[in-house]
Amino acid sequence: MKKKMSFSALSTYMDCPFKRYLTYELGLWGPKSLYMYFGTVVDDAFDDLLIQRLPADDVVNKVVSLLAEENIEDPDVVDSFREAAEKRWKRNATAGRLITEFQEIAALHLYKLAGMFNRETGLLDLRSLEGWPPQHVITELLEVVDYQTQLLVDGVDIKFKGFIDLVCRGVESKKLYVIDIKTTGRPWEMHKSYTKRKLHQLKLYKKYLIDAVGQGRIKAIPQQELDPAMIETWYLFLYRAKSGKQEVKKISSDPKDVSTSVRMIEGAGRKIKQGFKDKNQTESSCRMCHLKERCHAGEFDRFLSEG
Repeated sequence: MKKKMSFSALSTYMDCPFKRYLTYELGLWGPKSLYMYFGTVVDDAFDDLLIQRLPADDVVNKVVSLLAEENIEDPDVVDSFREAAEKRWKRNATAGRLITEFQEIAALHLYKLAGMFNRETGLLDLRSLEGWPPQHVITELLEVVDYQTQLLVDGVDIKFKGFIDLVCRGVESKKLYVIDIKTTGRPWEMHKSYTKRKLHQLKLYKKYLIDAVGQGRIKAIPQQELDPAMIETWYLFLYRAKSGKQEVKKISSDPKDVSTSVRMIEGAGRKIKQGFKDKNQTESSCRMCHLKERCHAGEFDRFLSEG
């Protein structure tokens, strides 16, 4: 049976193999946070806006409804909003107050992007984004429905799964732009090891795109026109701030970079298939773990001994 692995599972494994085992094998999920929920809602909204080409007002109304406190089904998410509000405002802090702010921020981002997108022609003008090269004038939005690629190495059969947010083709440059959308509270510190690990995701997306085109699974990109050197990888950061700031950053994805990312996931897949689930003893990796206290108390040790 093929082992399916998302980038989240891979990233969790890199933090701590034991945490990945507890989370993805045994189902010991931690409470969902407001940031995870907000990011998921916004991601889905961009699909509605750009791929399904729904009117901006309809998409915004849907997002506002999904973010309404009475419509959030997971009580952990509401608790997360409440806790974050208490940290920010102390007195008079309610989940609803912060939710209202997040609704406004989401709407601002969506209307901004809607203003860049021509629903009739499918052209997306990214020149107003901070960091986007002015010479890359305008892009044609391409639909990539299937994102799933199989990686085989040394007898380890794993399937890396995920979803590319945007694939665009420059009308003038003819380059392909693989864009992943991230909601964030502050700029990423690109020199940090944790951030560098996240960058592998885009490089793996590029690997998928090359494979899928080579297999004829993406009709919008003819195989004979595919040149890996003409594929650029970008992050689009949407800041969780009332300013609605949007920024793009290009991520290096030359053949060496992509090869390194592929080797990383293959190595992780091999270890996971072999049942490797040792604890990470590095305290910095444990600092933000929702299982930290229970794990350090030895509550989960029996899972190791059971093998």
